[in-house]
Formats: sequence, C-alpha cells, structure tokens
Amino acid sequence: MAVRNISDVNPNDNAAPLEVRVIRTWQPFLFQNEHCYLFVDSRGDAIEAYGNRRDKALFESKFSVGLCYRISKYLSKKARNSYNVVPSNATIHLGRSTVFEPIVGVDIPHQYFNFMPYESLRARENMHFLLTDYIGRFDRFTSDTRTTSGKRLMKFLLEDANERFIEVALWEEIADAVDKEALVNTPFPCIVAVTSMKVLRFKNLQLASTAATHLYGNPTIQDASDLANRFRERYAGINMDDRYTLPIANILAKNPVDYMEVKFSCIASIVSYNPRRSWFYKGCTVCKKKLGSREDALICDDHHDAPQPKYLYCINCTIADSTGNATVTIFDIPFQSVIKIPCNELVIQQGYTDSMATPDVFSKLLGVSHTFKLQFNDRAHTGFTQFVANEVLEYVPVMNEVAVNEVVVNPTITEVSDPADVEYQHATQPLENPPTNVDLETTVKQVPFTPVTPAKIYTTKRQLFALSGEGSNKAPKTDAP
Repeated sequence: MAVRNISDVNPNDNAAPLEVRVIRTWQPFLFQNEHCYLFVDSRGDAIEAYGNRRDKALFESKFSVGLCYRISKYLSKKARNSYNVVPSNATIHLGRSTVFEPIVGVDIPHQYFNFMPYESLRARENMHFLLTDYIGRFDRFTSDTRTTSGKRLMKFLLEDANERFIEVALWEEIADAVDKEALVNTPFPCIVAVTSMKVLRFKNLQLASTAATHLYGNPTIQDASDLANRFRERYAGINMDDRYTLPIANILAKNPVDYMEVKFSCIASIVSYNPRRSWFYKGCTVCKKKLGSREDALICDDHHDAPQPKYLYCINCTIADSTGNATVTIFDIPFQSVIKIPCNELVIQQGYTDSMATPDVFSKLLGVSHTFKLQFNDRAHTGFTQFVANEVLEYVPVMNEVAVNEVVVNPTITEVSDPADVEYQHATQPLENPPTNVDLETTVKQVPFTPVTPAKIYTTKRQLFALSGEGSNKAPKTDAP
C-alpha cells in the first residue's frame, strides 16, 4: 500500500502506512488514561498520536523517540476539542496490533514547531483548542518558588524581535527538567523555543506550560538564527546590564503593555510627595499585604493568626530628571533604604500617627539624586501612579562625570493632583539641572551561534520578524485559536 502524507490523514480513514519520525512523548494531565506522542513526516507536517496508558511499555518496546518508522494498522480519529499540540483535524490512535517497522536513510526532520508571533497571542488568551509554540531571547528568571499547595512554579522572560516581553511560567515536572545554570550561562543571545503552551493572563499576558510542553535552547532552525542575528545587531556596543537605564521621557515613551515585566533604571530626584495619599499602611507581618477590617479587627486574608500589624511605607511621589517627570509608588523596603528610619519607628516612637500628614524628615530627600528601579504599575489605568519603584539606591557619579548629586529645589511638599483629579498628569516641570544617565560604551562580545539540538529541523513558517508598525497589531476575533 502507498505511503500517505500526514497532511492527508482524516478522521476515520483507512490506515494507509505512514513514514514518520517519533519526536516527542508526554503524559497528559487531563487525559489520564492516555499516553501521547508526536510524529513528523518528510514534508515537515506533524500529527499527534496516542495510545492507552497501560500499553505504554508495549509501544516503547516497538519504537524509540528520535527514530523513524513505517506505521500501519492504526486508527485515525477526530482531534480533541482542546489541548491539541498541532493544527490537524485528526489524531492517530495506537493499538496493540499497530505495526512499527524501522526505516533508515529517509530525510525526515528531527523536530517540529508552529510558532505564533507576539501580536497574535491575545487572540488565544484562555482559548486552548490549539496550544501555542513561541520563540524568543531568554532575558532572565523572574521567580522560582513553590505555591501554597507545594507545587513548583518557575518563571522567566522571553523577548521577541520587536523588543516585546512575555512571561513564561513552567510548572512542576517541566520546571524540574530545565537546566537553569545552562540558560543563564549560555553566551548572548540565548534563543529559547517553548512548545504547547497555554496563553493566559496573570496580571499580564503569560505563557503557561502544559504536560506537552518542551523547551529547546538555541534550536538550529532558521527562525532562531535570524532572531539571534537581530539581537546581535540591536545590542551591538551596548552593555546589557545598562540597556534599560534610560531618562524618564524614554521610559514614558514605552508601551506599558509590552514592557510590564521590564525593570527600568533612571537617575532622578523626588520633587514632591502627594499629600492626598497616605504614606503608610497597616500590613501583615508575614506577607506585608494590607490588612482588611473584619468585625472591628484587622485581619490578613492569608494569615489569620499573624501577630500585631506592622506599619509599612507606601509613598506616592513625583520624581523628575531633565527630560520629564513621573508619578511613582515606593513601598516599604525601598523607601526605608534611603530614609534610614523604619516606618514603625516613625509612627510608634516619633508619634507620626496621621497617615495623611507627611513627616518633616521626608523633606531631606527632596532634590537628592537617587537611582530608581522602576516597573510600570499594572493598575495605572485606574488612577494609581505610573510606576512602582522596586529599589531606590544612592546615586554615585561615575569618575570624571560632573557630579550633580544635589538638585536645588524648595524643600517643601508640593500638592499634586488627586486620582479623582487625574493624578496621572505630571505634577511638576522637569528639573533644569538634574543628574544625567551615563551611557556606557562597553561592547558586547560577539559569539558564534551555538546549536544544541539536531541539525535537520523543520519549522512551520510564520511572520515572526515583522517590524513594529507593519500592519495592524489588532488580532482578528475568532471562535477558536
């Protein structure tokens, strides 16, 4: 019988032989009685196959991942209603009588990808009919913790060709399989491909792993090579540690949606505090969340048995440099690092119990240059500040740079607009003579592209490298991905 292409397989067809390479295997979470495999043929098309979980040992005595086989005596069935890893209307059902004949000397790819560009991800948010493959430059790990239920959750950022970032969340077994040290130490740029992801929104857009997720570092495919070259060109002559040290005006010009996970640095000064916002709150001693009132008591929703509440800083202020100004929220640890007094001490020992009356000691920070580590506030659209300061560091001028550590302003608390009066608006004019951001001219070492996966790889082509502004970024509304 003639060999059939995967693209010609339809539900309930007769079982014409297929010549394929077995490239992946996984145990699905939702379909506990099945074990799954991914096959690819010489044309680069892929199809999902599955068999009964109890027969896993039998199947894997007949074939091995990475090798090629002629498969016959199988069933073709309709694709699932959700969690499909490839865009096919059919799947292959393997049975105990399915035949696997090893074949050699065939030109079949070792891998398959169906990459989705960043601008199309929103159309797939919470729509899991078809899972998503994505490729980008590994930027950094953002967290690696265990949830309250004890499950491991690892997160990192991927950057696309147009400098847009998305968070990748890997759960349990998928996270355990990642070599963090290898990712961090791979020479720039480290290109990462992730497969079979769900598109979710956890504060911001996020790619979350499924049981079928696989992660590939520097895959030897044209898309990865093109992306690596784009990053080498973009960041040539730039110190990667300082690429997000920018003036305020440049940060404000960024689209918060695309940069919500990025931490910017700027050298600026506090020029005013917002007297219409409280400067402290009563927080949980365990998690620092604001306590809620319940039956005349202050309670943390997560830690009911926590001891007495702790007073914590929550400073709403305006910072400025020579290019512009921005409204910022500075929480407890960052503000305490520069004011040098714990919030508890100001409230309890020094008697500043009125949260709306700004302490006089805060005036000593007005006009003094600091390095602010900023992230866009994900609640800015509701009238909160534009940024949250994760760190506030003392500013030390670089040698041979003109030191302008003190900016002369009147050390008074300037009234700024309340959120109801559009707090979002700038409260002051840019400073005339503030510190400047230092442009370091350290050249990034150019390194050869280093593949870590087999050389013969196929990827379904998508327009991954369109320049920002080409066409519309608005994704079409669809019933399913």
